[in-house]
Amino acid sequence: MLPFNLYPPKIDQFSLPQLPPPPTFPKLSPRLTDEQQYKFSQADVLNLNKGQPHLLFPALTQQSITHLTRCFSDECYLTKFQFLDAEHFLSRIKKVYNNERQPFQLENLISSANLLGLNQNIQVLSSLYEKYERNDSLDFNGVTAIFCFLRLSQRLLEKFDKQNKGYVNLDLKELMNLCFWMI
Repeated sequence: MLPFNLYPPKIDQFSLPQLPPPPTFPKLSPRLTDEQQYKFSQADVLNLNKGQPHLLFPALTQQSITHLTRCFSDECYLTKFQFLDAEHFLSRIKKVYNNERQPFQLENLISSANLLGLNQNIQVLSSLYEKYERNDSLDFNGVTAIFCFLRLSQRLLEKFDKQNKGYVNLDLKELMNLCFWMI
């Protein structure tokens, strides 16, 4: 008789630890047609030239969008956002809205998602809006989703090519990083 077992011990499959599901990424919406891009860019440029509220954020002026981006544009906010206090983040956004005498409404983000073709995120933003209306507060995940959406929108604005009346292609890795917390 051999001093050791040649066969591996039987393992109960129900005793195995459950592994988390692999990460999934949102499906990218189809690109706008040339005609849609032209109409979108024309209205966008006209609004900026006339000093009107920006097309992507109807309740915000271009100045307040720039201010928001300046507050949260540091790379540390992208890589170490888990260490940022959520209440502090919300208070900064509310302060900008109060200075502009505009109510803090997530409806603007929902309409912006629709304009940008980010239809997969509308349901997420809608649920955040309902939660905000009920409790006047957002949990950590909600704040993170809003933050990443603002960053994604700003990156699209930065990539906007007014001469060609369309968007310059975003790097896929960059887009996925910005969308990661919106899943």
